[in-house]
Amino acid sequence: MTSFALATVLPGLGAPLQAQSSSERQFTTAAGTTIVIAPVDGMKCTEIDKKLARIDATRYRENAPVPHNAADAPLYEYETQLAEESYHRCVAARKKTGGGIMNMRARSE
Repeated sequence: MTSFALATVLPGLGAPLQAQSSSERQFTTAAGTTIVIAPVDGMKCTEIDKKLARIDATRYRENAPVPHNAADAPLYEYETQLAEESYHRCVAARKKTGGGIMNMRARSE
């Protein structure tokens, strides 16, 4: 079972996931912030980066490695899936094509 599937199967751990379309859902954190959960496999690297930034902006787990509230577990699973996909598909691909860390730093400045 993928992390996204886990997030949709366990809505009782957090606020219910609300259907947006057949492929998107809404998740509301324990603190009341709502975020759209979209399938990761259809996202581009820039979309993954933006979604990770949006999740981070919710401050649902502050600076802790895991959420403080068990109700936010589905969002944590989704965030983990996004981060893994970002690394394997985006970061590792840039390293293989010669972009490496130096090129990534130059892009972000």
